[in-house]
Amino acid sequence: MATAISAVIFLAACSGSAAEPATTTEPLPRDLPALEFGTGVLPVTVPLNFPIPEPSAITTTMIDGSRELTEVAFNVGGALHDVTSFYTTNLPNLGYEVTEVSDEGGGTTIVFIGHGIDGAVTLKVAGQNVTAGTLIFVYA
Repeated sequence: MATAISAVIFLAACSGSAAEPATTTEPLPRDLPALEFGTGVLPVTVPLNFPIPEPSAITTTMIDGSRELTEVAFNVGGALHDVTSFYTTNLPNLGYEVTEVSDEGGGTTIVFIGHGIDGAVTLKVAGQNVTAGTLIFVYA
């Protein structure tokens, strides 16, 4: 019963993000640090409308300004299949093109482009109804 309730809450949270229309692309800030690490919040290099499923916790972030690369590690309260579906549905709705979805080694990688970003989201099971994700952006 608790699993079913968790799934309903997770899917309701996911569907809320899909309703947000894509907005204008925000330019990459030009005064990026050479290397900066963070925790708890998305870095300024992640577009405001980029879909992050709820409930999520941002565990670590990195901005590598010299390579215009951003990496975000996060945990999601949801099963791998549900989180994968969240991204394959919401990325196109927000103007990103999903170019590849691959399942390897017990996880899923979703490669996308759009809004001046080449990116990938890698998802793996981290526990019962918990998915660990890594988001990588490279500004083109």
